[in-house]
Amino acid sequence: MAYSVIDDLFEVFRWLLDKINFCDPIVEVVLLVLACYFSLKIYQWLRYSRKAIRESIKAIKEDLKGVEGEKS
Repeated sequence: MAYSVIDDLFEVFRWLLDKINFCDPIVEVVLLVLACYFSLKIYQWLRYSRKAIRESIKAIKEDLKGVEGEKS
């Protein structure tokens, strides 16, 4: 999932660069570096979010086991 988001973001930045048609190649390089940076940040955020969700699910399962143990 994260890779498709990164690919989509990269394609959007690439499309933007094609439409703007910069005369200075340095500007294109800077924008590509920014695109990579933001893509990496989004990937890290998605990875952290998945980890937090997994930990929440694990805590809920443990709580449910505790509730089932009290009922027995």
